Amino acid sequence: MAKIYNNTKLTSSAIYSQVYWHDFFVKEDIDRIVQYCKTNDLNDSTVSNNAVLDNKTRISKVNFHNPNAQNQWIFDRINFGVEDINNKFFHFDLYGYDYFQYSEYEGEKLGKYNFHGDMFINDESLSQPLTRKLSLSLLLSEPGVDFEGGEFQINSGLEQEAKTLEMRKGSLVAFPSFMIHRVAPVTKGVRRSIVLWVVGPKFK
Repeated sequence: MAKIYNNTKLTSSAIYSQVYWHDFFVKEDIDRIVQYCKTNDLNDSTVSNNAVLDNKTRISKVNFHNPNAQNQWIFDRINFGVEDINNKFFHFDLYGYDYFQYSEYEGEKLGKYNFHGDMFINDESLSQPLTRKLSLSLLLSEPGVDFEGGEFQINSGLEQEAKTLEMRKGSLVAFPSFMIHRVAPVTKGVRRSIVLWVVGPKFK
């Protein structure tokens, strides 16, 4: 069941299982986030726990951010969103997350991330291996203005029937980490986003 949550309005559809929170950050805060994230070096993205470069599957630049004095305000806001969304919709048994990933998909390189799932049964990057259960993506660019292409899609069973999520700059989407999804190729400009994966004990 897809849900749109923007503080005042909630709508739903009976097919897909994701939650939207539009205007999760205001424009001024998004600009601060991008400026902060771009101060760290960006590296070619990899796939799987083995950190494999695979341009057939994924083309983007990324860096990772753990909580610190500079970015704690970002984590505080995201933490609020994770807790509120999970309490209202998913009710997963969650422990938390250690970091977020900042990503840039460049149109000149046809940046993309083909269909994939986020759920690792054991996330060994954490102090205790746990299961990724809830994935979140925050869009930091405006579709049709800052970039073209780059649609965020959920595959509910057949790739040709994948659901394109109606995201805009500042939109946060949350979905179970086992759902198959992708970022379609960016054809112009730069698509910027933050993604994170909230972990917990194994599903029962």
